[in-house]
Amino acid sequence: MGRIGENSGKNPQPDVVSPFKTLAHPPLSLQCVQCVLYKREIIICGGYLKSDCYSYHTLKNLYKRICSYPNDVDLQGHCVVKIVNSNNPNDITLLSFGGQDYKKRHTLIMNYVSVWNDDYYDEDEDVKEGEIEIERNNKAINIGRNDDDYKGVRAVIGGDNNNLLFITYYPNCISIFNLETCQYIKHDTLPTNDDTSVRYHCFVLKSKNQSLMAQSNTKIYEMILFCDNEGFIINYNEDENTFQFNKLWICTTMKTLKSYGYTLIDDFILFFGGHNAIKTNVSNGVHRFSIINNKWLKFEQTLPIPLTDCVAISNKSNTHLYIVGGYYGKNKISTHLITEVNEWIRKETEAEKQWMIEEEEKREIEQIYKDIKGIDENFDIRKLKVKLRTKEIEAIIKYWLNSLSIKMGWIDEFNIIVFRYILVFAYFILFYYEYIAFKNQYDRKYIKPLRILQGHSDIVNSVKFSSDGTKIVSSSNDKTIRVWDVKLGKEVLVLKENKCPIVDAKFSPDGNMVISCSDNMIQLWDITSSTEIIQLQGHLDTVTSVQFSPNGSIVVSGSCDHTTRLWDIQTGQEIARIQNTRKINDVRFSPDGQQIVLSNDHTIEIWNIASCEKISKLNYHLANINKVTFSSDGSFIVSCSSDCKIQIWHLQSKTQVTKINGNCIFINDVQFFSDEQTIISGSSDNKIRLWDVKLGMEIQKIEGHTNQVTGLDVSLDGNTIVSSSYDKTIRLWELL
Repeated sequence: MGRIGENSGKNPQPDVVSPFKTLAHPPLSLQCVQCVLYKREIIICGGYLKSDCYSYHTLKNLYKRICSYPNDVDLQGHCVVKIVNSNNPNDITLLSFGGQDYKKRHTLIMNYVSVWNDDYYDEDEDVKEGEIEIERNNKAINIGRNDDDYKGVRAVIGGDNNNLLFITYYPNCISIFNLETCQYIKHDTLPTNDDTSVRYHCFVLKSKNQSLMAQSNTKIYEMILFCDNEGFIINYNEDENTFQFNKLWICTTMKTLKSYGYTLIDDFILFFGGHNAIKTNVSNGVHRFSIINNKWLKFEQTLPIPLTDCVAISNKSNTHLYIVGGYYGKNKISTHLITEVNEWIRKETEAEKQWMIEEEEKREIEQIYKDIKGIDENFDIRKLKVKLRTKEIEAIIKYWLNSLSIKMGWIDEFNIIVFRYILVFAYFILFYYEYIAFKNQYDRKYIKPLRILQGHSDIVNSVKFSSDGTKIVSSSNDKTIRVWDVKLGKEVLVLKENKCPIVDAKFSPDGNMVISCSDNMIQLWDITSSTEIIQLQGHLDTVTSVQFSPNGSIVVSGSCDHTTRLWDIQTGQEIARIQNTRKINDVRFSPDGQQIVLSNDHTIEIWNIASCEKISKLNYHLANINKVTFSSDGSFIVSCSSDCKIQIWHLQSKTQVTKINGNCIFINDVQFFSDEQTIISGSSDNKIRLWDVKLGMEIQKIEGHTNQVTGLDVSLDGNTIVSSSYDKTIRLWELL
């Protein structure tokens, strides 16, 4: 690979058609790397479990080793910041700190003098290594209290004398450390949601906010933080030593990402790559956030490869950006890319403008949902957002007065009185129409708890409604199958004649029988007499999924023995077999009974039952596909997987129509509503979520289970939902 510097005059050839160009690879693969800019150098200060430090020369496209961290220091999500020596700008001090409460924490400084001679074009100068020290001005520095978890910590330096170190860290903490006194001066808590963790996040400091300082004659500093699905503007008043936190919205394509490379360029924060909670999904996307306009943009251009745990850093003149290090899949990558800043601060393309419009619609819908939730829980009209401003209402009042030619003494108190009446009326009218529009758009898809069904003594693996919606059948690791009356909320039948945990159970179309699977055995039950009708034997390994055909004459089963089998329930005989190369996780009949869909690890297959021929194969998931099912009219398929993805395909065209990031770790089940405009999912974070199919966005998050959700079903009329969980309970939910 040719070596190219930012001003060398050479033209590097990109590996792909991309605004990024490849530079000389770092001497070692680095993940969670920390970098600092110093003149024409990028100082690379170690990475995940990598202790070597290097200087990269941006003109020569060369690296030189500086030094190594001490042998007893483990670098796992550390942070490095630059302290400039005002007496000697040619020298800088690098401060490195990190570690967890159960790991050895480190606080080290490096008084760095360039390893390159003043003549930047001399290739033969001697290398003068920097030294890492543990003291500064004979005073020990110890950053981090005993219980502080600094893995994935982020920090910036600010304050009137550049002496304040602002530290943000897990789970939702912010602290200020005075670098002059080597003492903490403040600890505070970020107002995050329960499922947000401040780790491997974005944290930047804007330049001194002169406008705020001029207005209040105080020293105020503004910081921006993004973590998981939340963002914050953090204002710090140095005179009063106080924080003020204001929330920022995050676009839907960024909500599940962390460990991205990021950098602040003027008014913009640029984001490169990132991954979801368990690194099953690594992004190649590039995003931009405008601080002034509070708007997000996802670029059409992408990174050459999906990348996470990388660092983004600009040169001194902000003309070029460097992307260093990173991780993709199972491997650290020796990556070093360069791109021009102008590529990312340009005007939006038409496609990007359309994306911004769609995101704004999603943002408004989320806000309406929050307002509706507020009404349902504790209605207070004063808390509603109003689009009419005070000045606009005052202008209306003045127009009325002029029109009526009122000859009287009008005082400001009258304005206030009229304003209050108009304001309340505006609150009601505006919100009423938003509420109605929202309810109509989602066909009143807003869910509340109905009741909890308890009886199982172990994990409940599955739940399904009968076709008339009056009963529920559940299967459990307690080796029982239970039938419940929905209206009464009571258990009406227990089938205990099982030797192994029950993996799956479903009703026959007429509701008189139940099919279940346990270990390598399938059992057919008469629920009127509570007796076993027949056993379907032949699988050689655990049966994972069973279902009746729509006419009730055939049962389909999938197994870890790599086969899908069709059974005649009258004779108990196997009538067809599909051999696969991997275990079958789920199998379902199409609504017309002519096809089956099955998932085997990363692949979805659709088969014709009559001919036993494969019709389609879809393999877009990157992790284990846990569940797959048809829409009610058989036109679409929805699937969920362990890469936190929900995907929807149009069967006739074999095209993917929607891809949803599930905002969790694993998605265990997913179902269509009968209107096919809404889907519901259950996941490992204990939550149930409603999603809009067209927009691909979450419209409600439902909490209640205390452990991960294992199964879901929606009644045929769409008014009731049932869920099962590791917490041994079954929960019923109803639509408002």
